[in-house]
Amino acid sequence: MGGPLALSHPNIVHFISIASLPITPKQNPSINNNNTSKPKWLLPLKALIFAMIARVYEYNAYWHPHFVLVLYCCHLYLGLELVLVLLATPVRTLLGFEIEPQFNEPYLSTSLQDFWGHRWNLTVTRIIFYVLQYTTPYAVTCFFVLHGVCTVVEVSVKKVALRRGWRLHRVVLIPLVVAFMVALRIGYFFLSC
Repeated sequence: MGGPLALSHPNIVHFISIASLPITPKQNPSINNNNTSKPKWLLPLKALIFAMIARVYEYNAYWHPHFVLVLYCCHLYLGLELVLVLLATPVRTLLGFEIEPQFNEPYLSTSLQDFWGHRWNLTVTRIIFYVLQYTTPYAVTCFFVLHGVCTVVEVSVKKVALRRGWRLHRVVLIPLVVAFMVALRIGYFFLSC
């Protein structure tokens, strides 16, 4: 027999909070990787971009509808990230522990593996999945099956490319992954309508 599925928390409030809220406590909060620390100006910059996009909506009659859709997707992402960062502060203050960040700059992903494995928090994915499954269960299933198939194809292509010595630079990979994710999101919105 193995041990418990998770470390038991000595405080019942911590246990109930972790069990009922979509939060994941940091395993080693005292360890702070310099690689993952973000500049302090990044969050205010995101808040500024969020506010600027909201202001641009006043002129959406002058913009192409596809551009407005891209702005809406950016606005939604930034709003969700800002809200989750703001919600982490009371959790830290009231419960006394650090929680895992919900995002790690997913727009800088260099592959689908990087996006799903390192940059997009599974807690957020679970929340969105449960909200959407009641409205469009087949679209959600198709969306994730397509991502799974594309990830398998990506891994296979990477293996062949690495054997042949081919390697693309991040400057090329990041726009490719972002374009792929945007195209799938737009397809998902049309399937769910």
